[in-house]
Amino acid sequence: MVKKNVTLQMIADKVGVSKSTVSEVLRDRKGRIQASEATRLKIFDIARKLNFEPNAAARSLITGKTYNIGFLLSSHTNLGIANNYFASILSGVQYACRAHGYNCIVSVYDLSSIKDFVMPMKLKRRSVDAVVISGYVEEEVLQCLIQNNTPFILIGETTDFPLEGILNISRDMVADWLKIFEYLYQLGHRHIGVGGTIGKRWHTLLDEAILRFSKIHSDAELVFERYNGAARDDNVFLSAFEQGVNWSKSKSQVTAVVSHDQWCLGFLSGIRENGKSCPQDVSVVSSCDTILCQWAYPPITAISMPLYESGSIATEILVNLIENKITVMEAHRMAAKALQERQLVVRKSTGPASRL
Repeated sequence: MVKKNVTLQMIADKVGVSKSTVSEVLRDRKGRIQASEATRLKIFDIARKLNFEPNAAARSLITGKTYNIGFLLSSHTNLGIANNYFASILSGVQYACRAHGYNCIVSVYDLSSIKDFVMPMKLKRRSVDAVVISGYVEEEVLQCLIQNNTPFILIGETTDFPLEGILNISRDMVADWLKIFEYLYQLGHRHIGVGGTIGKRWHTLLDEAILRFSKIHSDAELVFERYNGAARDDNVFLSAFEQGVNWSKSKSQVTAVVSHDQWCLGFLSGIRENGKSCPQDVSVVSSCDTILCQWAYPPITAISMPLYESGSIATEILVNLIENKITVMEAHRMAAKALQERQLVVRKSTGPASRL
C-alpha cells in the first residue's frame, strides 16, 4: 500500500480552518492571519501526529526561503571546478548543504572584472538564499552582489582589496609566509624564489612578510626573487614549467622556491626536464596543502589548509545567518576562527640548501 502524502489541506480539514491559515501558522507569521493560540497549537499538534513533511515547493511557501545555497567560482580559476583547491571547498559546501536540507547550485562566472561580470540569473531572481564565493574577485563585483541583497561569504585571499567588513574565511598569508621563510632559513637557504604571485594585494602581503622577517633576522642576508604569475587565462602549470626550465639553465642563486600547489608541480616538472632534482638542487614549498602536494614526486612541503572544512563552515555560517540563529557579528567571529590552525607539513621536497 502506497503511503499517502500529508497535505496542508488535510491538516486544515482536521483543524477546521482554511488551508491558508495552516500555511501561515506553519510559517510562524503571527501578524498576517488572525489565529488564536489554541488554533495555532492544534495545527502544530495535528501536523506532528500526521508526520507532516512538506516537499521542497511547499517548504518554500511555508518558510519564504528557496533552500538553495549557491557556490560561485571565478571562471578564470585555472582548471575551474576541476582545480583541487576549489573542488575541496565545494565538497565541504555540498556536505553542509545536505546536512541542513539545502541544495547546492554551482555556477562559474567571470568575477575578475566588472566589465565582464554578468549577474547570474539565479541571483537576479533570488533563486538562492545565500552564496559562497571563491576565486579571484574584484570589489566592484561584490558591490553588485551587495546591491542584490543576497547574503554571501568569501573563501580565500584572491582579492586586490582589504577584506575588512566583508564576511570571509581567509588566512593570515603574512604569518604563513613567515613560517615558510623561517623554516627555509633554518635549513640554510639564503636566496629564495617566490612564484605565481598575481595581483597587487599578494605583492603587498609578500612585501610585509619579507619586511617582518628582516626585522626578526636583522643580521641575515636573505635575498628574495619573484617569478611573475601566469596571466589569468594562461595555463599555470605550463608557465611554472617554463620557469623551472629557465631556473635549471640559468646561473640563479635561488636554492628554494615558494608558491601554490599547481605552480610547484609545474616547476618540479621543469627542473626534471633539465636533469635537476628536488630537494638536492632546489627545495620546493607550497603555500597551501592539497592532494596534489601529497601525491607529487617528491611529496611537497606545504602549509596545512582545511579546505573541505572551510567550505563546510562557510555554509554553516550562511545557513545560521539566514535562519536568524546567529547575528552578523557572530557570523564574522565564526569566520575569523575557521583557518586559525595552520601548520607547516614537512615532506621530502625540502632539505638543506645546496651548494651552487
